[in-house]
Amino acid sequence: IMRDHGGSVDVTSSPTGTTFELWFPSVNLDTSPHTDKLDYRTYRGKGERLLVIDDEPRQRHIAQALLTALNYRVASVASGEEALAYLQSHEIDLLVLDMILAPGWNGRESYAEILKIRPGMKAIIASGFAEDEEVKLTLAMGAAAFVKKPYTFEQIGSALYKALYR
Repeated sequence: IMRDHGGSVDVTSSPTGTTFELWFPSVNLDTSPHTDKLDYRTYRGKGERLLVIDDEPRQRHIAQALLTALNYRVASVASGEEALAYLQSHEIDLLVLDMILAPGWNGRESYAEILKIRPGMKAIIASGFAEDEEVKLTLAMGAAAFVKKPYTFEQIGSALYKALYR
C-alpha cells in the first residue's frame, strides 16, 4: 500500500523493540469539488470490440458486464496465449489487459507477443497491483493507460475513450 502511494516503510529493530517509520510523499492537491467531472455516459462506446485478458474468472465476468454496459462488444480470455489464438481469427479494437496472468506469459509478455501479429494494437492495463516496472514497460510499448482495480465506470470509461479516440 505504501508503494502504491509513492511512499516507503523503514523497519528498525533493537533489543528494546521495533520501530516502523511510514514515509508518505508530500502532496499539494486541489481538494475542492470539481464541477467539470463528466458523466460516465460521456464515455460510452460505439460498439467497439474489446478483448479482456484476465486469469481470474470473476474479474473477467465483472469486466465483461461493466464494459457491455458501456456499450462495448466484449470477449474474454484467461491468458495471453489464449488471446493470441483468439486474435488469429477475430478482429478486436482494443485489449483490456491484466498484468498478473498465471500460468504463462504476464501482461507485458502477452502484449509483446500480440504486437508481433497486430502491430499498433491498442490496449489499456487494468490491474489490482501497483504501477510497477512491468506496467511502465508495457505503457512504453504502446498501452494507452493504467487503471487500478477495482475501477469505476468513469475510470475505465475515460481510459477507453482516450485510447480509442485520442
